[in-house]
This record gives sequence, structure tokens and C-alpha cells, in this order.
Amino acid sequence: MEHGATHGRLLPYAVALLLCAGVGLFLLHADDEPTAKAEIHNMLDRAVLGDDPGACTEVYTPRFVRQLHPGRVNPLHECRSEADGVPEKGQVRIRALRIHEPRALVSVAVVGGDMGGTAMKLTLLDAGRWQVDRMRDIDLDRKGFAGLLHKSLSRFDGTPREAECIAHRVLRRVGRRRVERSILEGRTDRLGLLGLSCLRDRTVRAELASGMRRGLAAGDIPAPAVECVIDHTMRSIPQGRTRLAVRHPAAARSLVRRAALACRGAA
Repeated sequence: MEHGATHGRLLPYAVALLLCAGVGLFLLHADDEPTAKAEIHNMLDRAVLGDDPGACTEVYTPRFVRQLHPGRVNPLHECRSEADGVPEKGQVRIRALRIHEPRALVSVAVVGGDMGGTAMKLTLLDAGRWQVDRMRDIDLDRKGFAGLLHKSLSRFDGTPREAECIAHRVLRRVGRRRVERSILEGRTDRLGLLGLSCLRDRTVRAELASGMRRGLAAGDIPAPAVECVIDHTMRSIPQGRTRLAVRHPAAARSLVRRAALACRGAA
């Protein structure tokens, strides 16, 4: 099982959800084709505010999916499995758009909703239809950052207080620009550990189990065996000690290996 799956996703995955939402900045030229503008705007509404599995292939290119889920065995599976189908509130403001077929450079900002105040520059690709191909820059807003973290954590009964704690701690310890660069370069694993102490044990356990499930499922392991390994692993970690296991990945991987041996007969 890969290192990221052992850790669950914690902050890295919450940040990956921020990117999957696709917020950013765009440059508008009056002489561009109005039909292309309209198509791009409709696509961005879905890419920014939508959260459906189809977006992973319909409005994101494979390159962008890999940027959202760096180092994953099956990034498309990750993208699809984590889409909850619940659209974000707020409005997408296109600040600027430059079209040079088959590519375009766009800049957007989100107003209102959990992502309000966040902005991003994106490269688009027209391969029969416009899609997001690359994130070039991101401008994090602390309130929007915390809101998106809460959206992710709420799937594991995470609280707004936990999300705000993570946002405050990571931005204070690392600095906004370094966090933004880490997102762009796909180096967010260590950021997750910075926010780990903000989470309750039950939130960490839920995140860890979810990360294991995604990692094992991506390896085409039968569902009964996946659940068996998760159950054995989680029962081997005492309540209140989950954060310690996450902080020591070698020990956590050892627990998973033992669980896998115990579940060899599961089918």
C-alpha cells in the first residue's frame, strides 16, 4: 500500500479537494469569439462549483487530474471516488480570459460560499471541448481555506473548529506563499502532519480508514479483503493513539501488513 494511503489524506486531501474545486483567475478580450467565452464560462461553473465524478474526465484533462492527486497509483479513481456530488455555493467571477487556440489562460475568483475569497490562474485546453489542463497559480484566502477544509472533514464528522485550527496552524507555521507553492508542486504530505494535532481521534480514525480504503481499492483488491484489512488495522490501534500511528508511518505500514496476512482468506 502506498505511503499516502497509510496516512489517509488529512490536510493533503482537503487541499486536493480545494484544487478539485478548480478556483482561479481569467483574462477577457473583447475580440474573442463569444461562443468560446460562453462555453468556457459554463465549463468553469462546473469545474469550480460542481463536485460530480463526471467532471474528472469531462472538464479536467488527465494532466490536471494528476496535478490534483500527485503520486497516486490511480489518480482518476481518487478524483471520482472523492466527488460527493454536492455543488458549492457562491459565484464564479471571471476576471480575465485570453484565448490562443487550442489553449487559453484564465483567471477566476470565487465570491461567497465556502470558497469565497480564493483565486487561481488556470491553463485550459480545447480538445474538442474546453477543459482545465493545469493550475498555474493559486491565491489562498484563510477563510476560504478553512471552509474547504471543513467541507472535506465533514465527511468524517469533522468540525469547523478543527478546520479553522488546521488553516491557522499551517498558514502560520509555513506561510501562505509556501503553502501555495506546495499545492502547485504537489508537495502537500508534510502539510497534513502540521494540522494533525488539530483533529480529534475519531476524525483521524475516519480519515485514516478512508485513505486506506482508497489506496487498497485502487490496487484492484477485492472489497471484502479491503474491509477486512481496514477492520484489523483499526482494531490494532488503541483509541486515542491514532495520531501517533499516523506520525510513524513505518509502524502503521507494519500494522497493515499484519492485517493483510490475517485477511488472506477474505474474498
